Amino acid sequence: MSFKDVDDAPKGDPMYLRHDNKEGTGFMCGKKEVEVNYSDINFVADFPVAKIGWGKFAGGTYYKEWQEDIKTPHPEESRLKAEGYKRAFSLYLYSTDKGLKLWERDSAMEWSGFLAIAKAWESDAGNRGDKIPVIGYEGAEGVETANGKYYKPVFKIKDWVDRPTDFVIPDLNTTATPDDSDSVFDEDSIPF
Repeated sequence: MSFKDVDDAPKGDPMYLRHDNKEGTGFMCGKKEVEVNYSDINFVADFPVAKIGWGKFAGGTYYKEWQEDIKTPHPEESRLKAEGYKRAFSLYLYSTDKGLKLWERDSAMEWSGFLAIAKAWESDAGNRGDKIPVIGYEGAEGVETANGKYYKPVFKIKDWVDRPTDFVIPDLNTTATPDDSDSVFDEDSIPF
């Protein structure tokens, strides 16, 4: 298997991971694919901050409707299904050599792979204490659908470890505000 890494991708964000559902050959970032040996790459996963809900791509834009928490169904689930939304999830992953990645998708095959590893994480609750799981990509399982054969990712929890100090989830709900106390400008000195 391979990890297709693209830090210089002209399209797509190299922070976002996606699984190759059509070929089942691994994960990739962005659009341009560069093969990297995946066998030694494992990720730690932050399931407590994972999100689940509904998502769709329409008109060049991704739309997400997250549930309040992972146990509470979305109050407008029927409307979302009728509008073409599919099950979606968001999970932060980290490895020392690849850094922080976000696996956030609304594909049925990736949802299935995410759900399987999330259930494995949840079932091991009594054994983990404060540790977080190291998950490894085990390959892809082919699934025949009405639209052809697709591949869902298969993972295994390989270990439980202390959270790496570099595994920091960005707070996307805050806005940086400048500190104006040392500003050399005042309202009258701005030329426009």
